[in-house]
Amino acid sequence: MAPVKSAGDDEKVDDGGVIVRPLEEADLPTVAAFECEIARISFPDEPITDPGYHQNRLAKTFQQRGHYCRVIERAGAVVGWVWIAGRRNMATDEIYGDLRSYYVVPEMRRGPWALRLLRMALEYCEKQGYPRVAGRTAATNDAMRMVYRAMGFEERHVVYELVMDRKPRSFGD
Repeated sequence: MAPVKSAGDDEKVDDGGVIVRPLEEADLPTVAAFECEIARISFPDEPITDPGYHQNRLAKTFQQRGHYCRVIERAGAVVGWVWIAGRRNMATDEIYGDLRSYYVVPEMRRGPWALRLLRMALEYCEKQGYPRVAGRTAATNDAMRMVYRAMGFEERHVVYELVMDRKPRSFGD
């Protein structure tokens, strides 16, 4: 398969009936459903599965500059998406890429488009001059952890959580 050139802000990439294009307002219900699925995978104990919540959050991206939001479309249906936002580290003033969301429907995950979409997003980050790209996933999301490793990401931070129940306990004694 021929290499895919990176899509610019308004450019569409069409390769064999699969299109990568900018997110459009009409895509929000589908992408909100993707976000609900991500929530179920990443936060199984307390997922936010209200499509309206995700749709409202996504609608705000249209009002902000510096966001790279692309979808994969096949046969007229959106089958994947990626969202990169530029972020500023408050302590160092460094501007970096933040991989806010990435989802590809299960039947497209083993094909070339799943990683192509992410590569295109990383090319965007490179063109923006971001020195790094940060992404997050749940410790239990082995599939996304494998994607991160395949793309060259390294684990940097681990978050621990202690659920405080009502039983008395001694902490570390």
